[in-house]
Amino acid sequence: MDTCSQKLCHSTQSPSLDDMAARVNPSKPHDMLQLSNDPEKLAIAQTNAANSPLLRLSAELRNEIYNLVLNNYSHLHNLDAPRRERVRESRNEESGNELALLRVCRQLYEETALLPFSLGPFTFHNLALFSKYLAQTLLPSQIAAITALQCPCDEIFFPRLGVYSVFLNLLAGTLTGLKDLTLMEVNVTGDRKEMGESIAESIKWKCGFEVRVELRSEGLELRSRTL
Repeated sequence: MDTCSQKLCHSTQSPSLDDMAARVNPSKPHDMLQLSNDPEKLAIAQTNAANSPLLRLSAELRNEIYNLVLNNYSHLHNLDAPRRERVRESRNEESGNELALLRVCRQLYEETALLPFSLGPFTFHNLALFSKYLAQTLLPSQIAAITALQCPCDEIFFPRLGVYSVFLNLLAGTLTGLKDLTLMEVNVTGDRKEMGESIAESIKWKCGFEVRVELRSEGLELRSRTL
């Protein structure tokens, strides 16, 4: 089970109104959508938790379902356009609107709000535009949930100079939860494994955490649609 989803839901018991209110007003504020603490809406949430076939499943099964629904969701960023046009989502041709899951009810939102950021990779073609997107569009908790990136190799790495310092600074100061980095369009005659290890070592030395680095010769998947 993915550790990022294990943290989302643990209890298999139906929450009380006090539990629901505590979720709305946690002792430590967060920056996600603030849900209403209206007693009538809390009562609806409690009824959903008690009667919904999905919400009555164990936390482990719910997490597995969330992973199956959202695991193939990915983000593509390659435009400097107004906010609604800048973000693109990539998906299988046969898939539906995976993010509709987050809008079903209060409890599902609470349990899945960060999964689209932690399960799917973020793909970008231009480091400057991607940095701008992170700064202007995403919330801190959403950025912290990002675990995987994909980008052209020459966007962040120069064979004779190493990893671009701007990218290293972005990781060290912003993308501290990153675990996987996939570099595409790698055209090198040397040992790719050695090159990947060198990049990973640079990240570890500069940022203080380890990232798995994969190098691929093929280009980035461009099939996507605008949100």
